[in-house]
Amino acid sequence: MEKKTTPVDVMLHDLKKQQIEENRKLLCPIINAIVLCGRLNIPLRGHRYDSQYYLSDDVNPGNFIEILKYGVTCTGQSLEEYFKSTPKNITYKSKTTQNEIIDICDDLITQKITNEIREAKFFSILADEASDCGNVEQLSIVVQFVDKKHHIREEFLGFVPCKTSVSGEALANTFQEFLGDRNLSIDDCRGQGYDGAGNKAGRISGVAA
Repeated sequence: MEKKTTPVDVMLHDLKKQQIEENRKLLCPIINAIVLCGRLNIPLRGHRYDSQYYLSDDVNPGNFIEILKYGVTCTGQSLEEYFKSTPKNITYKSKTTQNEIIDICDDLITQKITNEIREAKFFSILADEASDCGNVEQLSIVVQFVDKKHHIREEFLGFVPCKTSVSGEALANTFQEFLGDRNLSIDDCRGQGYDGAGNKAGRISGVAA
C-alpha cells in the first residue's frame, strides 16, 4: 500500500501556523508587562536599558524588564531561559517593539472610546494647549459625554501638535480634522470648554465662534 505524503504547500502552511502560535505565546508576557506599566502610569525603561543589563541583579534596567522577569519567573522559567528560547532577531523586547505595542494599544483604546462616543451621539469638547520640550504647541483634547449606562465620562483622546498657528481659525480646523479622523462629527458637539484665552473662547474669532 502506497504511503500518502503531505503536500509541500500544506507542510509550509502548518509550519507557518505553528510559528505564529509560538510567537503569540512569546508576545503575551511582553504585552502584559507593557499594559501593566500603562495601567500604573509608570515608565517602561530605566537609566540603563542596554541588553547587557537585562539579566543583571545589580542594575535596574527599567520597570518593563523587571516586570517581565517576575512574570516569567512565576511560570517556573528564568528570563535567561525565556530569551534563549527565542531567535535573537525576534525577542520583542527592544524599545522599538515596545513603542509599536504601545501604539497598537493606543489605537485599540481610542477606537473603543470613540465607538462609545458615537453611541452616545452628543458630546462636549474640553481643550487646552501647552508647549512641549521642543517648544511646539500641543493641543490636548478631552471629550465629555454620557455613556449608555448614564454615566458622565471625560476621556482623553490625544495630543495634537499645532503646526501652523494657535489662532482661533487654525485651532478650529485642527479640531474638525481631529474629530473627522475619528469619525466624530462636529455637528454633534454640544459644548466647549477652554481656559478663557481669546483664541479659543473669544466670541468673534475664537474657536468657540
